[in-house]
Amino acid sequence: MKTVVVTGSSEGIGLGLAKELLKKGCSVVLTSRTKSKLEAVNKELSAEFGSDKIMIQACDVAKFNEVEDLWKAAKDKFGTIEIWINNAGVSNSTAPVWMVEPEQMNAVVNTNIIQRCKFTLHFTFTSNTFKTFMDI
Repeated sequence: MKTVVVTGSSEGIGLGLAKELLKKGCSVVLTSRTKSKLEAVNKELSAEFGSDKIMIQACDVAKFNEVEDLWKAAKDKFGTIEIWINNAGVSNSTAPVWMVEPEQMNAVVNTNIIQRCKFTLHFTFTSNTFKTFMDI
């Protein structure tokens, strides 16, 4: 079966995707910036699906070196990564865009656009086993 990395998968849509992929027999790498959330999810999912198809790793997708470490760790555990789902991202207040501080706007753009593009292109062109990227 396929190996799938789902960023931002300790809750919400990412966790829902991870559960469905595990039900289909995939190996799944779950990520979050918060290790304690991942550990709780790992305990829950391992009880239901077994621990051999699950990997957790704390990762801030705004930091390219952490994404590279995630890629390497997932390949070391499962051998290959066929699908990478970019679910993680940041958002700020629900204020009108003209009222959002420049630092907040920069964080959103850097994480949700620039870093996603950077590591998507990097892994697409440097991996001979990789097949699919998805952005949510």
